[in-house]
Amino acid sequence: MNLRIEPLSEIPIYRQIASQLKDMILSGTLAIDEPLPSSRNLAIELKVNMLTVQKAFKELNEEELIYYRRGEGAFVSNIKNKSKKICEDEITNQFRSSIQKAILYGLNDKEIGALFERARKES
Repeated sequence: MNLRIEPLSEIPIYRQIASQLKDMILSGTLAIDEPLPSSRNLAIELKVNMLTVQKAFKELNEEELIYYRRGEGAFVSNIKNKSKKICEDEITNQFRSSIQKAILYGLNDKEIGALFERARKES
């Protein structure tokens, strides 16, 4: 599994893992019903604590992006009907975070809107 962990990041490691797996699921890189590595094997591969991987899996399970089969491990859920809402929720959360940061820096609504437009045009 091709995941990248930034140990010095402000983002907790379990969130880094969950976020990257989520992106892989939503993009179709991981197929429906595809098995995920065991938390133990993924922890060894990433050189992190197994509990960290389990916490990431728990978050993905709560978001219904993965499911468990008793004795077999974790698998990618069928998210076709949910993927648009999940993406919209994710983007809304990112917007909210960016807006809060802009307000902290003292920007007003007009300035925030202008930054959003500039970013949209540059994309």
